[in-house]
Amino acid sequence: MDHQAVFEQAWAAPGNTKVDLPPVRVNEVLRERYDVSPPFEYTGTQLWDMETRKAKQPDVYLPGVVTPGSAEKFPSTWHGQVEEFVRVSEQKLWLDRERSEIIIEQVRLDHARRRAFFVGAERFEAPDGRVFIAGKGQPIFHVEHSVAGTEEDPLNLWDVVNLTEQPDPELAAAFDPMAHDPYLRVFIEVHLREALGRALVRRQALAARRIRPATTSGCDANTACEAPSTVTVSAPARSAMNFTAARGMFLSAPAITK
Repeated sequence: MDHQAVFEQAWAAPGNTKVDLPPVRVNEVLRERYDVSPPFEYTGTQLWDMETRKAKQPDVYLPGVVTPGSAEKFPSTWHGQVEEFVRVSEQKLWLDRERSEIIIEQVRLDHARRRAFFVGAERFEAPDGRVFIAGKGQPIFHVEHSVAGTEEDPLNLWDVVNLTEQPDPELAAAFDPMAHDPYLRVFIEVHLREALGRALVRRQALAARRIRPATTSGCDANTACEAPSTVTVSAPARSAMNFTAARGMFLSAPAITK
């Protein structure tokens, strides 16, 4: 399968519902919105490490979306610096966050170009003979998560295309909170804490806690549970940069071996 071609063909189809999320200039958001200890700024290499970890552990990196313990990654195959595998997980629906269904994704990680494609599927037969069937509660969707920008000032990119018969404004609007949240995407915050050992405090949230010091919040699509002594996690701040222009800024990474 040519995952990139499948994604781009779906993106070009006029009936599909496309979500063009603005790119995130990660270090700018860290500087403006967070106190980070020890201090930290991302490189493009480190941001791609986050993408690869998220692709293989979605229940860890998307704690408010993927049911804990539901994610299963099947064995990878390699073609040079391109890694391919299938993952299956139980995820909340875009329009009904109270419901979760099986999502099957055929994954392609292009380690040289730092582009990750997730092609949705209706059915998957695992090597051990188990058969997985995707839920019917929403259209199949494809995703691209990638790293662009420069090594010192990387951008986090995110595109989604839902396979609909005609564009669905309600479905597209479900992504609006992600496009306007002033903080980093939840999976970046998870990577900072869990993989990089950083403590994060949101500056605006600190002011709110002085007024309501005992408040806590639950987990939803944009918020992950945190200990009371830390600030809850949500989805990201957005750069004003045009996403289409950012697509031309992909970096080449050092050679990667299995």
